Amino acid sequence: MKLTVFLQGQLRLLVGKDQVVLSLTKPSLSTALQMLCERSFGHRLLAKDGSISPSILFFLGDQQIKATDEVFFAEGDTLTLLSPISGG
Repeated sequence: MKLTVFLQGQLRLLVGKDQVVLSLTKPSLSTALQMLCERSFGHRLLAKDGSISPSILFFLGDQQIKATDEVFFAEGDTLTLLSPISGG
């Protein structure tokens, strides 16, 4: 199944586009995150210990979810990743 992943904040600036489309072999959040981490910007999703950074916010549609949630996608679902912009 295809999953559209919208990129916001610093991720959008880093990747240079506001969305990527994944062809998931299993329609789960864990599969989507693994595939995203394999992309050129994937290291930006990770904390120093190799886990998903707690500063990245995830939304399934308009509902916030955690990277550790057991989530399965249905056709037409969208995932949004928001990496807050900080600084002063």
